[in-house]
Amino acid sequence: MKLGKTIQEFFYSLSTSDKYSEFDSRKSFNRVNKPDETNLLYSHQNQSSALLSDGNSNSDHNAGVHEVRLAWRHIKNWLYRYAPDLNASLQSRCTESDLNEFQKDLNVSLPQCLVEFYKLTDGQSSLKDTNSYGLVYGLKLLSIDEVVVMTERWRKIADYTNTRTSSSQQVKGLKRAQINESKASLSLDEDSGLDLSNAKVHSKRVVSDKGSAKAQDQSSIPPNRIRDTFAHPMWIPLLTDEVGNYVGIDLSPPTGSDGVVGQIILFGREFDCKYLVADTFGDFLLIFANDLEIGNWEIKTPHTGNSEDLMIGSEGELVFVDKKTKEEKTYLDVLKSRSIEKWINSLKSENGDLSEEARQTIEQTVEKPESLPNLNFSTENEIYKNMIPFDTSYTNISDGNDDDYY
Repeated sequence: MKLGKTIQEFFYSLSTSDKYSEFDSRKSFNRVNKPDETNLLYSHQNQSSALLSDGNSNSDHNAGVHEVRLAWRHIKNWLYRYAPDLNASLQSRCTESDLNEFQKDLNVSLPQCLVEFYKLTDGQSSLKDTNSYGLVYGLKLLSIDEVVVMTERWRKIADYTNTRTSSSQQVKGLKRAQINESKASLSLDEDSGLDLSNAKVHSKRVVSDKGSAKAQDQSSIPPNRIRDTFAHPMWIPLLTDEVGNYVGIDLSPPTGSDGVVGQIILFGREFDCKYLVADTFGDFLLIFANDLEIGNWEIKTPHTGNSEDLMIGSEGELVFVDKKTKEEKTYLDVLKSRSIEKWINSLKSENGDLSEEARQTIEQTVEKPESLPNLNFSTENEIYKNMIPFDTSYTNISDGNDDDYY
């Protein structure tokens, strides 16, 4: 490298507030575990940003922007008051250059509300280094560095699982064609007595062969709002429980569905059924802010070893505790239950009843229908009565001056 360029880079590093973008934009992807340039987005080379148009794009370019600013103001005020250590784990905001390079590396155009959010904070710093916990009831808010790393990993998973699924479907189609050909050549009729069940079972065995079964046995709630696949290159992780599950943004809902580009979903290692959480990231932040304002929280004081001495340097973990029942739940379970409840309520008639068809749909879709006793989905049902429906007009979240949210 020439001395002049080295000097220019040095002064650039002193004068810029960029964290992700570099002096030479060709050297972006500025992060830990940086992959080789030959592997950069290798799994996404044939997945152009045209995938964004598969679903229904939001007609409002600024959808969710106001909600992001409003919710973040309330979240920050709450953190200052009750959880200063969590607040300290938040990193400084991203610059325009950072966000431009970020989107280039992801090969996507992100919804404006998410771009605006990263202008407020670049997620959380390392929880291990700061002796802290995940901001959203234990879910870590990923930095843009981490988002790119995790997205690339999940794109590799998507490439693998989708390839296996495609191969299995081709084998299944071939077997079906062979069976049909056999039927035609033998002029089968109802009295032929030829048993083709073994061929059908064999076909099923092929399809359910290791790995491909998991790739195919996928669903979503509400049905058809999210692609029925284990992983997809246009699902971008935003928050994680650090054991393989994510709250992410979906940039490619099914074509012709009610899904919206930019919708927030649950996906990951333990989610063969994907769940719709919110239509925008701004709406998701409002859900979190509402829970804080309502009082659905508790800070669990950490202890060390076998002693009862308080751990030095940490105020404790923010956990979801239902204000009414005092029951502690993981936030992923809370979001999942609310998604199911909202979908079920949408199936009810005007008088609040469920048709037999709706009941059958629920039984076939919900992962564990036995956990929904007698399909008695009244608002007083024990399963749902403590679920607080999302409502952006909740009185505790009052609007204000959007300029005062930093």
